[in-house]
Amino acid sequence: MGSREKQTGSEQQNHKAELLVRQIEKLRISFGRQSAIKKLRLLQQLKLIVITDATLLKNCHDLLCFLRAYPDDAAVLKLVEGELQSFGKRVEQYRQLTRDRAGKKLFNSKFFQMCLEVCWQN
Repeated sequence: MGSREKQTGSEQQNHKAELLVRQIEKLRISFGRQSAIKKLRLLQQLKLIVITDATLLKNCHDLLCFLRAYPDDAAVLKLVEGELQSFGKRVEQYRQLTRDRAGKKLFNSKFFQMCLEVCWQN
C-alpha cells in the first residue's frame, strides 16, 4: 500500500489545496488575460476544498487578500471577494473538524483575527 492510499480524506484534500495554492502563488504577480483565466480555474477548484490545516488556511487567506488588492480583472476580483466574504465558513469548518487539535492557536492570533476583520469589512 502506497503512502497516498494511507492518507485520510482530509489529508488528501489538504494536499490538493496546497498544490492549488502553490500554483496560484506562482501566478500571483503575472497579470493579463491568460493569467486571469488560469487563476480563475485554480480558484474555482480551491473553492470546493475543505481545508483542515491551520497554516494552509492562513496561506489561502493571505493569497486571497493579495489577489483582492491586485486582481487581473473584474472576474478575478468578484470571485476573490466572494471567497473572502465566505471565508468565515472555512474558519468554522476548520474549527469543527479540528476541535481538539493544536491548530486552534491560529484563531487566537491577533494577526489572523485582524486579517479576517479587514477582509470581511464591506
